[in-house]
Amino acid sequence: MSIPESALKDNFQLAVAQQAFASDPKYKKFTQQVEKCLNSFDNVHEWADFIAFLKQLLKTFQSYMQFKEIPRKLIVSKRLSQCLNPALPTGVHQRALDVYLHILSVLGPEGLLADLPIWSSGLFPFFEYAATSVKPTLLNLFDTHYLPLQSGLRPVMKSFILSLLPGLEEETSEFFDKVLNLLDRLSGTVSPSFFFQNIWLVMLTTPTARGTSLNYLARRLPRLNAGEEVVGKDIGLMIRAFAAALEDENLLVRRAALDLLLQSLRVDSTAVSKAQAEDRVILMRAATGVVLRRDLSLNRRLYTWLLGSDEKSEHQIEYLKTHALDLVYSTLKNEMFSPSGDYSESRPFKIFISLLDKWEIGAALSQVLVYDAFKAIKNLIDKSCDGGEDVTMTASTLYEAVEPHILWKQLLTVIFAEILGDRKDIEAIRMVRFLLKTFAQDDEIQTIHLPIIFAAILDLIDVQVRGDVSRASSPLMREALLLQEEMLRHIPHSALMQRPDLTGPIEAKRTTQRPYLFACSFYGIDPIVTSESLSNSFAVPFVSVFQNLATITRSCAQALTTYTSSSNIVVLREVFSLSLSLLNRLSVRLATSVTLSWNPDDWLQVVLTGLEHELANFATVDRSVSLFVALHQNTNLVPRLFVDNRPTMFKMVTKLLKYLRADCAVYHVRAVNLIWSLETATTHSYVESIIAQTMTSPESRNISESYEAFGVLWRLTDWRYPTRMMTEDNLLPGFRFKVPMMIVLEALKSDDPSLRRIGETWMRCSLKSYLRVLDPIMYDLLDPTMRRIVSTAKVNGREIQIFLYQCPFDQRYTNHLLDLLLFIFRFGGQGFAKTAKATPIRRSHHADLVQRVEAVGVLDPNASYFDTLVEIVLRFIQSEPNQSWAPTMLPNNAIIQSTAVDLLQAIVARGDVDGIADGIEAIIVGKLYLCVHWHRLDTQNKLLHLLHSLISASTSHDAVLRQAMHRHDGSGPNSASGHDTEPEPRQYSVNPLLIQTLVDGLSVRTNRPVLQHWLDFILMAVPQFQPPLQAAVSPLNDCLCRQLILSLKDIHTASSQAHDFARDFPSNVTDTEMIMLLNGLERMILLNLAYTAEVSSTEEESIPQDKAGTENSGLLGYVSTVFGSESTQQISDEMLTARSPAYRSLDEGIRVLYSIWATLSWTPPLTWSSKDDSLSLVYNRTRIRCRRVLEHLFRVQAVEVFESVVDCWSRVPDSSASPDAAFELVDVLVSSAQNAVHMDNFGKLLDSSVMFVGRSYDQGSWIRRTTKESLTTNGRKSPVPVQDNKSDEKQQDVNSLVPSDSVRPGSTELISQINDFVASSVLPNLRKFLIDNDRILSACNNIIYYVVNPAMRGRTRPLDLDPPVLAIIQGMAKIPSAIKAWKTPVTELLNDTRLFNCTASAADPWTPIVKILYDADKTAFPELLSKVATAPSTNIFTNREYEMLLRSLNVRRLSFILFSGDKNDFLTQLPTIQEKLVDIFRNVPAPIVQCEVFLCIRVLLCRLSPHNMTSFWPVLLTELYRIFEQAMTALPSDGSEDLQLILAASKCLDLLLVLQTEEFQIHQWIFVTDTVDAIYRPDSWFPEAMMDQLAEIAGALPVGDGANGVPTPNVQTEQRPLRHPMLNSLRQIESIRDLIPFFSNVSITSYESVYASGGNVDWEAVEQGILDDMFDGR
Repeated sequence: MSIPESALKDNFQLAVAQQAFASDPKYKKFTQQVEKCLNSFDNVHEWADFIAFLKQLLKTFQSYMQFKEIPRKLIVSKRLSQCLNPALPTGVHQRALDVYLHILSVLGPEGLLADLPIWSSGLFPFFEYAATSVKPTLLNLFDTHYLPLQSGLRPVMKSFILSLLPGLEEETSEFFDKVLNLLDRLSGTVSPSFFFQNIWLVMLTTPTARGTSLNYLARRLPRLNAGEEVVGKDIGLMIRAFAAALEDENLLVRRAALDLLLQSLRVDSTAVSKAQAEDRVILMRAATGVVLRRDLSLNRRLYTWLLGSDEKSEHQIEYLKTHALDLVYSTLKNEMFSPSGDYSESRPFKIFISLLDKWEIGAALSQVLVYDAFKAIKNLIDKSCDGGEDVTMTASTLYEAVEPHILWKQLLTVIFAEILGDRKDIEAIRMVRFLLKTFAQDDEIQTIHLPIIFAAILDLIDVQVRGDVSRASSPLMREALLLQEEMLRHIPHSALMQRPDLTGPIEAKRTTQRPYLFACSFYGIDPIVTSESLSNSFAVPFVSVFQNLATITRSCAQALTTYTSSSNIVVLREVFSLSLSLLNRLSVRLATSVTLSWNPDDWLQVVLTGLEHELANFATVDRSVSLFVALHQNTNLVPRLFVDNRPTMFKMVTKLLKYLRADCAVYHVRAVNLIWSLETATTHSYVESIIAQTMTSPESRNISESYEAFGVLWRLTDWRYPTRMMTEDNLLPGFRFKVPMMIVLEALKSDDPSLRRIGETWMRCSLKSYLRVLDPIMYDLLDPTMRRIVSTAKVNGREIQIFLYQCPFDQRYTNHLLDLLLFIFRFGGQGFAKTAKATPIRRSHHADLVQRVEAVGVLDPNASYFDTLVEIVLRFIQSEPNQSWAPTMLPNNAIIQSTAVDLLQAIVARGDVDGIADGIEAIIVGKLYLCVHWHRLDTQNKLLHLLHSLISASTSHDAVLRQAMHRHDGSGPNSASGHDTEPEPRQYSVNPLLIQTLVDGLSVRTNRPVLQHWLDFILMAVPQFQPPLQAAVSPLNDCLCRQLILSLKDIHTASSQAHDFARDFPSNVTDTEMIMLLNGLERMILLNLAYTAEVSSTEEESIPQDKAGTENSGLLGYVSTVFGSESTQQISDEMLTARSPAYRSLDEGIRVLYSIWATLSWTPPLTWSSKDDSLSLVYNRTRIRCRRVLEHLFRVQAVEVFESVVDCWSRVPDSSASPDAAFELVDVLVSSAQNAVHMDNFGKLLDSSVMFVGRSYDQGSWIRRTTKESLTTNGRKSPVPVQDNKSDEKQQDVNSLVPSDSVRPGSTELISQINDFVASSVLPNLRKFLIDNDRILSACNNIIYYVVNPAMRGRTRPLDLDPPVLAIIQGMAKIPSAIKAWKTPVTELLNDTRLFNCTASAADPWTPIVKILYDADKTAFPELLSKVATAPSTNIFTNREYEMLLRSLNVRRLSFILFSGDKNDFLTQLPTIQEKLVDIFRNVPAPIVQCEVFLCIRVLLCRLSPHNMTSFWPVLLTELYRIFEQAMTALPSDGSEDLQLILAASKCLDLLLVLQTEEFQIHQWIFVTDTVDAIYRPDSWFPEAMMDQLAEIAGALPVGDGANGVPTPNVQTEQRPLRHPMLNSLRQIESIRDLIPFFSNVSITSYESVYASGGNVDWEAVEQGILDDMFDGR
């Protein structure tokens, strides 16, 4: 497009005039005087200085009146704008206006028109803040100098209107009429439509001006029925302006907008009807939204707008239906189903509720909208993840507000249509269910509407199913019956017993019309089905409903048996079940007698046939049986239904038993409940006999399933069976199933794993079942035919009580019962024991059992089941057959006793024998003693286990009693440990026979096969039960020594036999036996020593100091004492005897061990013998074990062991002993001790080494950094400990670092892992482990010094750190006390000149770190500001280019710090920031620096509230104008450095247009066309805005190569698109052509975004654009 010739001519004349002025000497002097005056502005500090400056400026201008040009006009304009700052006093404002008046008088209209942007930028915003005394001057200025411009004001029209509108704030104001007159004259300069379109734009974009705009429109806007002369081409703009006013927060603005609607934009007006559908919806949405303010004045105006001005209701309703109803309906419906993000989801429903208050609107609107409203509510609540509380509450209010008759008529109409339709649509049915579930129902709905609807729907379903049985399997029927089920919950029974009383002609139909037709008559619905009316009366809805359901269930049952398709079988079952359930719920409600016309027997047989079919599932069985029982028990139905006969019961019970199988676990409880309901509903024992019959089926599979079914029935009975019945029934419920119970108990002994598993599962009955099983078993165990007498057994002079059987009995059955009891106890466990202990035996419901217990005659009358059971078991253990019956009875008696011991062990092991353990222990010890001497090995192991449990129970019980006593007496810590002098309740005392029994168990030769069991018992029990069993240690020690000596002799005897061919040599000793005895000896010696040490520590005797000293000085001390002391004394036998028994037993043990060591040294014989292999094995293994025992004892008591060895060596040597055995032994023992010491010292040395390495790195790291190391990319972490006393995980960190030196070349992965560990594990827990702040700081200093600093060093992109290192800094930043550690490296990084070489993605994680730094360090920001505007260097050798680069980096650094902060974070520093930026604009002309200032301004626009930038506007506007004016005067050449400055200014302008702050809107006309001319350009249009002019000028350039500008933006089609910058993707330009798309499209894009976005800004895109420009990665 070429520039018009007139414009070229004007520009040419202007250039010629300026050239003429420039050559005039007087003009030059004039210019110098103005510059001098302007320079004095720098010294202005208070308001008097402003006045002096303005006087001098005016005086200068008045001295050169002959020139019609103002020198330095841009600077003059900026200074005058600053003098009009609202914060300055009125006098300054008046003086400034005087200067303006003079300038405008000098310039004249042509001069003003040429420089309109320059002089208007200060005047337009001022009127709003001007004082009363100043406003006449300003208005006079506008009137005198602006209005004569006429059509020249077209580009500035919106801003001019915006500046004048504050004068219309108050009608009583003295300036109101003058401003109104000024606006009228202003509108005369352009067409009315153009003027009003600017008013619409002001209303749309400037909320504060809406009230004044409406004040003007109320006086000047005509009724909008005519054509475009007022509305213009864009009706949508006007409608959006009204919508913005109607949605304004100010109540007065809304009221004025409604008044204007009534006055000029009625709903029946041409303007509304001509508008686009979308625009009409916008207007209606905004208009109806006013009801949400709950203001009567607003509502009244809205109702008048919607209903017209006629007073008659009929006319109002007619007006509404003709002009507004469809629009209101479509608007609310659209918003309900597609809620806008600008409003809450509940908004349209709240509007609907409010409109219902006006019945003329509410009635008509409800008819069309109510169904859609609740449909939308259902959708919203279903989709809402948080339950949609606001929507739910609003919906509840709406449900209560809508007239029920209207609502249910609409709903029922749709439901009838769905039931009679194609079976696919079920929306209305589901919605009614939703309404019933979600909202409370009032009495009218429950008693009138729901009963009528309930009966009508069932009636219609019955008609449909009768006509086509396939309809029963449709999803629609399922949903309909689910609805009926929900509806029945809300209907009181009385409402089903009679129809409501009605008046009028419908009253006659109450008893004659079937339910469906009656509902149609009641609601005024046209019936679709007119089936024949039956003869019977319909006055009682219950009867018709029951009969409908009975017919439906019969049809479903028949359909089940004849069904062929499997696709809808699930639906058919559900429909069948739902109808059965409804019948059940109806019958349960019935309290009065009702006569039905049905055949119950025929109905029962049909339904039972359906149940037996394979297609019937448990849900149908459940509902059917429940219904049968309910109908059987209901006496109010005539005729009744009966099920008390075996064929019927057999069908139901066998069907239910199938659902007690394992694969039907989810149905078990319910099936059991149903079986019991059948049992209780009938008078015969059909259920028990049927169960027993199934358990004796000839098929094994059926038997297994039957057992499992009975187990489930037994286990779950207590879930269902009432407690009342159990207590009233003398036989307990278990005996009602005695036959099946005994069958199942037999399964416990079955070899069939399946049956045994079922028996074990059955054991897990609930608690009330245990006594049911115990009673019959205990009854049989107390059989009087087992006759016993008390007797005594004599062994080795000791008498032990036993019982003798007098005659045989069924031993196998007895053992079987005991075995069952054992299983019961093992599986019942604590629950069984608790029940048995808590229940006295005399409370048993078996009188015969109580009599048998009393006949035993040894129990307390209050004995429990548990006591009785223990006594029975002990009798079996003590009982033996008399001599005459022994041969036949002994084998089975041994089995009985073994089982009895197992049972008693299970009882004792659970700790359930408190108080009776001693008596049981005496019996068991006696039994063990008899077994040893009677050579009975089989039960010894079990008896030893039992004995251990008994001692454990006794000692733990005594310990509890002692603790309780001590707590009660207040003693404890003060009592002497080990020798309690106070009397205690009872102490465990060792049974007199126990020690002898233990010694005999080890000594008796026939007992050797079970030696290991006895040793295991001794080694476990004696250490565990100290001190009670300490008395047994010495005798056992002696016994073991004797056994070892005897075994050693046996070995020597076997090895001394010289001839292999004489005979075979008997020898019983094995290596295993020797090792067992050595193990026992070692433990006995250690126990003796330990107990002695414990006792001696509590007594007053003092330990010799020399011994204590050597023990504490390490094991090597013993060695030096033994070998190095000249005064070592030999210890005699007399001294040993005088010492404690423990040391005597040690000495005896060492003698035996020394004998083994010395004599069992294997030397291969000269001649090989057959026995050598075995003997060498015995020798070697025994000697190795002996050595380990000696080493262990030496580590514990080195001196005493050494003395004993020396003593053994000094005795007369054994001929078979090795002469060097003692010296070998000493070498072995000393070497072992040294190894232990070395291991201990090595651990300490390792710790010290690690700490030393850490310190050396810490001290010398600056020396150790070699050239090779400095070349590494990541730096290197030193292996110093992060903190010496940090925590275990810190020590682990240290240890993991130790080898890093050895693997230096390949340690990158290790370092990364360590850094990960520090970041993820150490730092988050640092404050937990190191509570002290100083220690935390020290640890963080180490991490920074050894990890972070090396990683940050030497990077070309400083922010691109390894993720673990960055995570370390982020973690440290969260620790307040650590800031001193990380502040320095982060500050250095921010000051790095390469900081902005990074990418935006790398910089983003640093923003929170920078924010924390500058929040915490209050001195950092002022220090940064001091660097921003540093005075230029005076050194002539300084590189100016480099200096400008550094200054630009400082400004960018400031931008980054501001960007990292929150909104208004740096508000207190704003004046200083502005001062620095202004200083750069004035003193630093370099484009590279000024680009950064514009970037900083963009950051400030994002990080400050708009009103805080007021004082900065004159400077910013001046600089933008200057840059763009220069570009227009002379376009920069390709590659010029000014190009980047133009790009930076364009980006700043781009952001200002996106943000659309009210402060900028009055100025934006300078840069872009902000009126409708941007879209609808007039014929004679010439670009006035700078961007449009630049587009024309740059567009006239010849096309260059490689223009890569921003693409033309596409118009967005979203509902409310977000405004975002156009130049976000443009980083740098090589030619002004790259900006042509921006210059060309910015006006239209800005206009469209204002039109469409509703003020929503895409902040994410804005901030990302700033960050991308800041970190360009170059």
